[in-house]
Amino acid sequence: MVVALAFVSIFSVVIGAALDFAGATYRLDRKSQDATAELYGVNGALDQAIDAIRDDLASGISACATTTLVLDDGRTATVTCTPEPGSGGGSGSEPGAVAAGAPDHALLTTSASSEAGISIDVSTLVVDGPVVASSNISATSGVALDSGLFDVHYEFPDGGACNTTNIPKAVCSFDEQQEIDDAIEKVGQPSWIITTARTAPACSGDGGYYALSPGVYDNAAALTALTSGGEDCAGSVVHLLPGKFVFNFSQDGYGAQWRITDPTAVVIAGTANEGNSACLDGNLGSLLSFIGESALFVGASSTVEFCGMTQSNGQKIAIFGPSLSDAGNDVQSECIALAKGCPFIMVTDSNGNAQGTGVLRVHGTVLALDASIGLNMSAGVVAEFNRGALVRSVYVLTGDSVKTVFSTLHDPSSGGLAPRGVVLTVTIDGGPIVGRAKVEFHDGNGGNGAIVKVLEWDSH
Repeated sequence: MVVALAFVSIFSVVIGAALDFAGATYRLDRKSQDATAELYGVNGALDQAIDAIRDDLASGISACATTTLVLDDGRTATVTCTPEPGSGGGSGSEPGAVAAGAPDHALLTTSASSEAGISIDVSTLVVDGPVVASSNISATSGVALDSGLFDVHYEFPDGGACNTTNIPKAVCSFDEQQEIDDAIEKVGQPSWIITTARTAPACSGDGGYYALSPGVYDNAAALTALTSGGEDCAGSVVHLLPGKFVFNFSQDGYGAQWRITDPTAVVIAGTANEGNSACLDGNLGSLLSFIGESALFVGASSTVEFCGMTQSNGQKIAIFGPSLSDAGNDVQSECIALAKGCPFIMVTDSNGNAQGTGVLRVHGTVLALDASIGLNMSAGVVAEFNRGALVRSVYVLTGDSVKTVFSTLHDPSSGGLAPRGVVLTVTIDGGPIVGRAKVEFHDGNGGNGAIVKVLEWDSH
């Protein structure tokens, strides 16, 4: 009997301990499950907030919205968003905004009513900043002038009806001539006298580096030989040193084009760093002037990057185009009658051959009031005019633009857009902070786009 009672007593103690352990284990497991569910909820709330911000380019610049997520257990996770100091700063702090040191327009055309100011045969053209067309905008059916950053001042010639179907934010009544005059006055027109004659060096072998000093160049063929990938001349790096260049080619017609058609060629104007990238902040630039029929054809290249020269008024000009006042120059007048003009800057896919696609980035205003720009945006062609273009007309043919083509000040190395940076904190039902993330939103040009970069992430 005594043994039985002892056994029952010991068994009761063991069972009680086991039940206590099982209960503790259950409570611990349940608490762990709740913590795991809460962790998932916190991370999900942060992900939801990031998705809400990434495609809204205005969000995170001066303010960003609070987002909420109802968890599986019915509680509410609240994500508070706080922009970092300087978030999205620069010329793009507001969509389509213009910085004090930038030109007033991303694109301005001066053509008379006999020629369309802007001719577009693509489905998308991305422009960041105001646009003025002094005459007609000719667009194929279904064209979308993208995006919300496209801000057009536009008026049909001869008092015609104002058509805004494909032109967001159009203003159909304004004094375009006054706006043109004001734009030209702000940018200013550089003047200089250069008489030093220069000759492009002969090719010395594949992958050669060629430094061109400022001065007057009159032989388009010599320059083309360096950048057309001819025999033993592939992969040339042509560096236009800081200073002023005049291209006054003696050839006529197509012969007067500096043709860049080697897909491995690199052409830099301005100060280049070790990686052959021009326009580093604070470095000197170059000013390129084209005279008469002289023109630039970028049909294939690795990189063509022109860094403009800062003028005494603070404006940066990269390219000065042919003028009707050039002695004996009537070619621009003849171009007006042509369906696709005869642009003094042409960026294309080398007429569809297998050589490659043109890549041109201009970090400075293009000032060519009597000349036109032609762009064939097919096959991955890259054309970026990052401090505005004031030209007679623009022809955009084939394909779509993915990146910004014309902008008032898009180059981050010149003080343009900063990434949007935000700090996100998560609370549940008004309790303490249980999650935090620091995130930047940028784009391929370094601006405040939709590419997410997570700098910090903590959820507990």
